[in-house]
Amino acid sequence: MKRGRLIFIIDSAFPYQSGGRETWLSEMTGRLSDDYHVVVISMRNFTARDEPLHDISEEVKIHAIPTLINVRIGGRFAAFKQLFGGLLTFSLIAAFLLLLRYSFPRIPTYVFTMNPGHAFLPALAIRGRKISRIGCVRGPYLKEMQRLFPGARRFIRIARGLQNIAFARADMILTNGEDTADAISDKVPDKDKIVALPNGVDFEKFSMSPGGGSSETNVVGMVCTLSPERGTDAVISAVGVLKKRPGISFRLELVGKGDIEKYGNLARELGVDDVVSFQGETSEVDKVLAGMDVTLALSDGWGVSHSLLEEMAAGKAVIVLDSPAYRQVVTDAMSGLLVPDREPETLANAMERLIRDDALADKVRLGARERAAEYDWSVVERRFRGILSQLSDQRKHVRG
Repeated sequence: MKRGRLIFIIDSAFPYQSGGRETWLSEMTGRLSDDYHVVVISMRNFTARDEPLHDISEEVKIHAIPTLINVRIGGRFAAFKQLFGGLLTFSLIAAFLLLLRYSFPRIPTYVFTMNPGHAFLPALAIRGRKISRIGCVRGPYLKEMQRLFPGARRFIRIARGLQNIAFARADMILTNGEDTADAISDKVPDKDKIVALPNGVDFEKFSMSPGGGSSETNVVGMVCTLSPERGTDAVISAVGVLKKRPGISFRLELVGKGDIEKYGNLARELGVDDVVSFQGETSEVDKVLAGMDVTLALSDGWGVSHSLLEEMAAGKAVIVLDSPAYRQVVTDAMSGLLVPDREPETLANAMERLIRDDALADKVRLGARERAAEYDWSVVERRFRGILSQLSDQRKHVRG
């Protein structure tokens, strides 16, 4: 007999889309579907991919909601399409689906919304005494909305209002790191609701093929969505600085979705296109990492980085931005190198240091792997099951 039902609401084309939220969701649904009825409410596939990027158990029920995101509308109307034809449409249909199909359940039902704003609204539609609502905070929601709709301040006010509703009405706020918990603590009326559950990594899979170091040409890599917020521009500029220094043989590999043409043009403008390559989006990150020596993680986001954990488990010498998000995982010169900023000169110096100093690089690689083992998915799963037990106990206490 199943212990209950888990419902996850995610505003992406899961399982056809990559990202930290999607990877976490794929792992948790796969590990819990034997004990729970698992339901995922996502957007209908709007990517160019015909085959799912994530393996999903046949026991997982996916409701793929159609939106207008697939419709070709550009220019000044693109943001309105994304907001009203995409996010708002998704939230409304998800709300009706939950209300009509899953309300008043006979078994404990846990509704997880993968952002604390528009995706949380549908969770309010489902009714019943056996329902727990959990708002997941996996990044700076308001900042992400502002990037999605640049200059649209009225939309940001709406997003802030939706976030406040989630923080007030959720039975629990689940964050992807201690830094995320700290960042929202002054915005959540009941701080006892906040529980940190970091991302995880398939340690055995990534640690089996550490690779790297077998060629005279050092491979520096970056695995993330190509964007200024994740430091893509800064790294390409740093390559321009490093290339001018004598006695260093290297190349840069950028792995992830994003505007490859834009960054390819930047590499050509800086005269580094001969040492910069773009691998695009891939589901075989372990194989890509196997050929790298040094990796960079420079996002200005929140939470424990999934890609960073993979790089550390694979035994890479990691360079990370000195921020609360990364400091909770990396100790400077022990399990990685912390850099104070994303200035090209700063990044070039860090890359050169690890390329030239073999002893330091080996020390960092070993420390990185040891630290990553603490975040194996089995550890995350145990903590997640504990959270479900905590929610169950809270519900019994309220009923009593």
